[in-house]
Amino acid sequence: MKTPSAQPSPLTLQERMRALIIFSTTIVLIVGIFGFWKIRQFHLHHLDIQTSSAKLQNNLQQNFTATRVLGNIRSNLQLYMQSADDGVLSIIRNDAQTLRNTLPTELHQELNHLQEIINILAIRMKSLQKNNGQIPQAEQAIADTMRQIITNFPGKLGQEIFPIASKARLAHQQIYVESIISGQIDPIKEGQLQIAKAIEEVDKKLGAITAHLPSAQQENIVAKLQDNFYWLDEASSTVAAIRLTTLETEIEIVTTLHKLKNAVAQDSLDRNKASFSLMENGMDMAQQNILFLVVGLLVLALLFIVISLIISKNLILPLVDFVALLRNLSRMMTGQREKSSADDSHLQHLSTFINKRRDEIGEVALAIKEMLTNMQSISFFRQTIEADESTEEIYKRLARIFTDKLDLKMFVIYEKLRGHESMEHVYCQPTELTGELPEFAMANSCRAKRTGAIVTSYDDQHICNIYPFPDCLDHYCVPMIVGGHVIGVVQFLFRKEMSAKEKSKASGRIAEAQNFIAETLPVLQSKHLAAEMEEMATKDQLTGLFNRRYLETSLDQMVAGIRRRGTTLGILMCDLDYFKQVNDSYGHDAGDAVLSQLASVLINAVRSSDLVIRFGGEEFLILLVDCDPGMSVSLAENIRKSVEDYKFQAVGQTIQKTTSIGIAEFPFTENQGIWEAIKFADVALYKAKDSGRNRVEVFDQTMWKEAAY
Repeated sequence: MKTPSAQPSPLTLQERMRALIIFSTTIVLIVGIFGFWKIRQFHLHHLDIQTSSAKLQNNLQQNFTATRVLGNIRSNLQLYMQSADDGVLSIIRNDAQTLRNTLPTELHQELNHLQEIINILAIRMKSLQKNNGQIPQAEQAIADTMRQIITNFPGKLGQEIFPIASKARLAHQQIYVESIISGQIDPIKEGQLQIAKAIEEVDKKLGAITAHLPSAQQENIVAKLQDNFYWLDEASSTVAAIRLTTLETEIEIVTTLHKLKNAVAQDSLDRNKASFSLMENGMDMAQQNILFLVVGLLVLALLFIVISLIISKNLILPLVDFVALLRNLSRMMTGQREKSSADDSHLQHLSTFINKRRDEIGEVALAIKEMLTNMQSISFFRQTIEADESTEEIYKRLARIFTDKLDLKMFVIYEKLRGHESMEHVYCQPTELTGELPEFAMANSCRAKRTGAIVTSYDDQHICNIYPFPDCLDHYCVPMIVGGHVIGVVQFLFRKEMSAKEKSKASGRIAEAQNFIAETLPVLQSKHLAAEMEEMATKDQLTGLFNRRYLETSLDQMVAGIRRRGTTLGILMCDLDYFKQVNDSYGHDAGDAVLSQLASVLINAVRSSDLVIRFGGEEFLILLVDCDPGMSVSLAENIRKSVEDYKFQAVGQTIQKTTSIGIAEFPFTENQGIWEAIKFADVALYKAKDSGRNRVEVFDQTMWKEAAY
């Protein structure tokens, strides 16, 4: 027969939550690392996009600048061709230098060619300017020669030469101006040929006229006119040739500018294309990263839902049941009790819950069950001690809790005596330790009483100087504090050879004991307050003696005891002689001091079983319980003599007083009442006063003649 395999112990809630946290953390780390990697990629591509955007912007700026400069050069070139202004040429050259700083390096060679052509153009324009002056000079020479012809030639001949020269001059001017205005190569060339033909024709006509001139002087003038036309022809041909080369240079410059413009545009397109491509790749990567991040967030959201379901199943739902159970138990503990069967059902439900939950919640339920049990025990203890009559009964019941329930075998309960500075033990377990306990004549000699703090030898072996068992027992002293005042100390004693485990258990039992002590303190306080209230109502505040009210409440019981035992009650009524003189001579403070000291004299003169009462003013009533025959008189004489010899101290003065005492005994007759006997003692007192004071008088029937007292 196979032995059953051991069932694996269920995982605790802490272990489940730890496994869930590890799993969740792993998933979150994986998603986080993956997301970080994607974000890093996105960041890198974002930088690429920014770089590409910056490059694109820079390219567009450079393209715009280059295009603008090329346009300026073209415009200024036309202006320079018309004006030949050196300022315009300087602007063109500056723009060419600006292009050098703007255009890519591969276009610098073409730019150098442009600058060379511009320099050639400048040279040719200078030459054109220089040769342009020859034409007006030649025309001026022709005009001067024509004036000579008009002056030196007879009318008909002069009239024949002048139209020929004027026509040729006008034709030259018209053709020259038209060719300049057109600014084209072909019209200039055509004008150059027409000018040559016109001058050649003028030369032929003037040569024909020269053959028929009458004198050599006239012939020289016509020859001079011919030379002037030759000069004009040569100057025009030179200017036309220079202008043709200038136009060719201008065309070459314009062609170069066009090439540069196309090259700039093409370069910009190439670089923009690369930037756009990089930006497109970056945007694609950004879309992918966003998609991955969305998927990661969905995974995390799904993980959160799964974790929430697990937590709800393993923690929330059990806690809801547990809280409902605690509510029922709370109502049960706060007095909202249901039927006994319902209470038992709640506790049974709690026990079932504890058995079902083998995790931390079950441990909490078990702790709560133990707490409820302790609370019930403490509540029952509180109800019990509230019904006790005296503090002695309360201390005994608390001691039984220590010994029977908490297994604390050695302890001492100390209580500070009311109205005294001393503290004494009221319970000792075991009783054998009583003889070795310290005496606390001053309660503050106890460190726990003085400080109001827990004092233990576990922390310091010599913390208490008056502890009687330092070599064999450890102590743990718990002060009993009520209303900020320490009314006593509970001292727990333990063997020194206790193990650490035993000390831990002892600490737990002490903690429970402190709960019972805490429940005891309010009851002790109420008992003390009740005793103090009773004492205040039945004792005289000045002398500390019982007052007349106490006499009225306790006299019947005392009389019943006297009658039951068949004994005699001696009644002494005492009064200070001439007490008013003390108040009048020394003041009421002195009178109070005398009365207080008189009370001490009376207390010391009687037995502990006797009762001394301040009956009123300076009158004191002394009741001698179970008095022997003749005892009242001897005791009264002893009191009278003690007062007479006593030196009262008051307000720095020594005062001597005497007292008068009246004596009666109860029962005087069989049917006599106690108040009648007290009245008889008072009558005897007045007899002592009337007889001279400082006397003792015993009542006899002759002192009272009335029918009723």
